[in-house]
Amino acid sequence: AGLGVLAHQFSGLPVGGGYFTQGPFAPNCSHEHMSSPAIDIGIGDGAAIRATHTGIVKFGHDAIYGYYVDVLGKCQGKDFFTRYAHMPNWPSMANGATVNAGDQIGTVDNTGSSTGSHIHYHVNGLDKNYFGQYLGLNEATTTQLWGCCGVEWNGKACP
Repeated sequence: AGLGVLAHQFSGLPVGGGYFTQGPFAPNCSHEHMSSPAIDIGIGDGAAIRATHTGIVKFGHDAIYGYYVDVLGKCQGKDFFTRYAHMPNWPSMANGATVNAGDQIGTVDNTGSSTGSHIHYHVNGLDKNYFGQYLGLNEATTTQLWGCCGVEWNGKACP
């Protein structure tokens, strides 16, 4: 048991490249009052979004996230999901399909309540204290990411 089991079920970040624009629970920013930890990664339209763990895909759309995909999984007996938001449309796979870590599940865009091309990613249902490790980040990067939203927004730069 322990974090080693949890961390090995995740494959890291959902996109290759880009830069953090907002971290979990960032004061004075859109993640401030979220119930689960979330990050935004700025990256150009069309960049591949990949599942960070094995699970079942569920499509959604709303005014905040635009087009999004949730990947539902189970970890140490707990149900959880990861959300990948602001896609231009739903992926070509079937709603309810099984995906593996690393499978492409969409592309980056700027739909919903968004101010630029990026992916919004969050983990719901697991221990928020392990969020950085789910993403494959070291402790220093995780500490700097937590609560960041840019110097101009809340005074804390993202890593």
